[in-house]
Amino acid sequence: MKLNILSARQKGLQKSIGNYNMPIPHNISKDHLLKAINKIDNEGIPKGADSQYYDVLFSDKLYPPKLIVSYANFFANGVNLDRDSFAGGLNTPCFKLLEENGFKIIPKQIANLMRKIKLYDIHGVSASSNYKSLITNDHKYFYWDNKKFSNYELGDIVFWVNRLSREILFTEIDKKDIIPTFDNGRNTINDDEYVVFANANEGQFELFYRFKILKKTTIPLDWNYKDPSTFASQTMALILFEEGVRKQEGRISKITDLMKLFSSGEAYDLLYKAKNILESNMVLKNPSVTIPTERNQKSPKDIIHIHEYLNNKGFQYNYEEIANFYLSLKTKPFVILAGISGTGKTQLPRMFAEAINIKDNIRQVPVRPDWTDGSDLLGYTSLEGKFVPKELTNAIKSAAAKPEEPFFFILDEMNLARVEHYFSDFLSVIETRAWENGKGTNIKTQAFFSDDFFRQDDLIKFRNLTWPKNLYLIGTVNMDETTHSFSRKVLDRANSIEMNDINLDWIEASKISSKSITNVTNTFLETEFLISTDLTDSDKNSIAEEFALLKKVNDILQNADLQFAYRVRDEVAFYLTLNKKYKLIEDKKAIDFQLVQKVLPRIHGSSERIQKVLIDLLNLLENKDFKSNSFQYVDFEQKVDFENLNYTRSSKKIAFMLKRFDDDRFTSFWL
Repeated sequence: MKLNILSARQKGLQKSIGNYNMPIPHNISKDHLLKAINKIDNEGIPKGADSQYYDVLFSDKLYPPKLIVSYANFFANGVNLDRDSFAGGLNTPCFKLLEENGFKIIPKQIANLMRKIKLYDIHGVSASSNYKSLITNDHKYFYWDNKKFSNYELGDIVFWVNRLSREILFTEIDKKDIIPTFDNGRNTINDDEYVVFANANEGQFELFYRFKILKKTTIPLDWNYKDPSTFASQTMALILFEEGVRKQEGRISKITDLMKLFSSGEAYDLLYKAKNILESNMVLKNPSVTIPTERNQKSPKDIIHIHEYLNNKGFQYNYEEIANFYLSLKTKPFVILAGISGTGKTQLPRMFAEAINIKDNIRQVPVRPDWTDGSDLLGYTSLEGKFVPKELTNAIKSAAAKPEEPFFFILDEMNLARVEHYFSDFLSVIETRAWENGKGTNIKTQAFFSDDFFRQDDLIKFRNLTWPKNLYLIGTVNMDETTHSFSRKVLDRANSIEMNDINLDWIEASKISSKSITNVTNTFLETEFLISTDLTDSDKNSIAEEFALLKKVNDILQNADLQFAYRVRDEVAFYLTLNKKYKLIEDKKAIDFQLVQKVLPRIHGSSERIQKVLIDLLNLLENKDFKSNSFQYVDFEQKVDFENLNYTRSSKKIAFMLKRFDDDRFTSFWL
């Protein structure tokens, strides 16, 4: 008989880390969960029962997810579930139970205490006149009477929109209950060293508030509220966020309008947080409303913040380059960064990782010119028969041990050796990625080694060595006389990002804080599509216009036997769909990036067919009518307006390749 005896210390340790073996009963219903929330409302949250990373948002209040499920089991089965007996967190049965019953789970950083937010639209002759006279000369403060803000406290937020003056103020209440003097229809405010006034023919205003101007923004000519009828009458003030606020749809619409004017910084953060909470309340009150959950939602705010972080660190990448790098990684965990020396190819992934607080998860390996097979990256069997792991195998093991954290493996100067030789194992394995149990589940690949490759003691450590879904391989390349070119086999499998646009002007650092983003999990970068059937009909319809262009491009390539096949088609579709979903860059710029990263690198050679392909592509993209049989680059250069191109990156690259063909009777994508 086998005895199972634990010491007191072992039992304590086991309880402290949690067994997480207890299944959650299937008979817990939404009614039981609501009763659990009512119990928490009546009794409070017990000591030690608060949550660490996530909260359930219900009726503008926050609750620990595991405590709700624990109490709900009491109402379903007569006993509280031991919270140490089941796991909480993303994709756990606990969170799935809550989400399936319509409850919103949000990260702690979103759930932090919100300030009240109000939108005040300045319209009408009197209000517009007073708006100008109530701003201090140094544009530091703004004053307004307190009628619409009587329940607001210091620090609460007001957005002032003046469509007539085409400007908007982002302010916070800085001082309350300032008494004006009144004489002959004018209210005068003497406040410290400031003197401002407001006309009021109907009499004296009772009290004024002072608002600190945090940011002033110009309103673009094409901007207006999506529904301007809200402010068509005497209504000027609209609550955007307060506890218990009703009619969320109209407020979300106005918040979305403002977010177009504040694309980053504190204003955006507040609006984004308020929008998230209001959307969650809509779902709870109307289960038929479907709004993406925060754990699946990627915001342009995140990429904007990363761009500002890199900018403040002195790296001169523009926002679209950062967004493109992110979309490329999220499309497939293999990206190539190419360019001349000193453009920041290696620093981009390193600083990106630092910006999302995973700098300890970077592994960087320089490629040696004498690498000839996969053993230089993965490992080899010694003369004694023991497996000696190399850098990539160690990185795979590290990433597999922490599946919730992204890891970057940077292969520096990867084309110093022939990529197809030492890298063939990776190129084969990465193509075997598949959902383990249907779309959205864990991603599995074939193993790098068969079991008979290892002897028994190594087999335990290294069997089933597969590519983890949280490991992203970034290769940097220089294209010069010391390096090797890429075959289509490699180019088809990656987004090849060229970094040769150089601007030597100094850039001004952002004034926004350059703190890294915390609590980033692998969902931020993890792919959402592996095969074409993962795309819905709605996804395909959303990129129909771009795909019509892509098919025309492939028809042109076919004239020189350069056409691409389904792998490229699918990965371009994944990239475009992700961009449509998260709205990171303009649609036309997204397909422009894909043409220059997935299509144009295929083109090289010295035949007349190559020149014709390039001319036909330029004609298609820029609506031109150049003839290949009479093409002169000098004439072409004079007839193309390079400052106003439809597809800037692709067309400029095609022009470069045509110039090279004109000079050398040979051309290629690479410098």
